[in-house]
Amino acid sequence: MCAFLDFCYIARRDIHDSHSLAAMDDALQRFHQYREIFRTTGVRVDFNLPRQHSLIHYIKLIRAFGLQTVFAPQLQNLNISRQ
Repeated sequence: MCAFLDFCYIARRDIHDSHSLAAMDDALQRFHQYREIFRTTGVRVDFNLPRQHSLIHYIKLIRAFGLQTVFAPQLQNLNISRQ
């Protein structure tokens, strides 16, 4: 879940450059890799939820249209403190 939170915190930045987009992509790849533990342990059979699927397109949309907070309102309302 740390990789997912990394993605969310990077996505909330006001300005993105090639480094932040690469960091977002890395965090998303790690999330997809590590979430398999939920499937292999039987906690969840399918872990491809619609909001998680939309994250795949987020970086491409930022590159195409710039940062649009309307793409992911759930990221704006994320109220999780990281320790």
